[in-house]
Amino acid sequence: MVSYKKSALHTLVFEIGDIQTDGRCRNIAESLLRWGASVTFIGPGELDKEEYLNGIRIFRLRVITQLGSKVMYAHYWIRSFWKGVTLRPSLIVAEDLYSLPAALAVKFFTRSKILYDAKELYFAIASLHQRPVTQWFWTTIEQLGIRYVDGVITSGERDSDVIAERYTISRPVTINNHPPKRTEGGDKNILRKTYGIADGYSIFLYQGWLLRGRGLFHLIELMTAIEKAYLVIMGDGPLRQELEDDSREKLVSDRVLFTGALPYGTMLDYTPGADVGCALIEDYGMSYRHARPNKMFEYIQAGVPVLVSSMPAMQEIVEEWQVGLAVEPDNLPETITAAKKFIDDKDFYRECVLNCRAAAEVFHWGEEEVKLTALLDSLYTKE
Repeated sequence: MVSYKKSALHTLVFEIGDIQTDGRCRNIAESLLRWGASVTFIGPGELDKEEYLNGIRIFRLRVITQLGSKVMYAHYWIRSFWKGVTLRPSLIVAEDLYSLPAALAVKFFTRSKILYDAKELYFAIASLHQRPVTQWFWTTIEQLGIRYVDGVITSGERDSDVIAERYTISRPVTINNHPPKRTEGGDKNILRKTYGIADGYSIFLYQGWLLRGRGLFHLIELMTAIEKAYLVIMGDGPLRQELEDDSREKLVSDRVLFTGALPYGTMLDYTPGADVGCALIEDYGMSYRHARPNKMFEYIQAGVPVLVSSMPAMQEIVEEWQVGLAVEPDNLPETITAAKKFIDDKDFYRECVLNCRAAAEVFHWGEEEVKLTALLDSLYTKE
């Protein structure tokens, strides 16, 4: 028997990120609203600021960034802890490992429940392999902290298995990185109109963070081999300057367009304008091998065939649903052959588009919201 009133539940969502551009965080927060709770997001910012997004209250807390990530994290923990305690939440969602310490501190003082989103295998993140002390620190935080949360979710079935075995906990609930279901097809010419791309050029799209291991340099190299194509890179991150320099060095900067980060809803409006959606995740460790990035499903939901890595988690989707092609990102000839097949084989391309539409009926956030709300109900149900 449910023994609570959802309307009385105040939920805090903590993340070292931006809910405006993080699709998973935004989807979860909006699901909490539909579940019936009030939702406040607390994240870092350049200035203290309060605003609203679709009914979600947002507090951006000014944190010190000039002294490196360690100081930034510590400052965010302190400031979000004090803000969280004053707001007296009933439920806290720690949307990444980096916000979990603050969430645990607030739980201690307010007796709130915590839902932890282990959306990556943090102990296996490639960027930390050369930083063993930092990797040990975050692995220890997760190992200790995960025992004090009330529920754990992941973004993939493989990750759920690994987390359960590694930390000897109940198997987490898998909430996949699927986008909201589209109610209409969208503007197929929006990228051409917005960025002046002429007919006769194919548009390859990457959307998401600009980080190593995302195959971005391979995509720029691809443009050197296919003259009648544009690459639209929709996102931002620490790799942007290197990517811009690389496109100039390879003499394709006129056909590699950087849009910067866009609000999540705006980004999804642009997705249907692509001809091929790219997610060439490289094999930088277990976290990447298990990845089923949300961008892949955003492309599918928009009816855009995909060019993805031939790692099992992504290849399974492509082969089962026939929505595109999977390649080895480091194999440039294979990638070029696949890209040209999208352009030259019209029957194959049309079939991929039709299959995307069928897959879109399955891979959407509505299915994931059902699992999330069932988990939330279980956290507040007593026998």
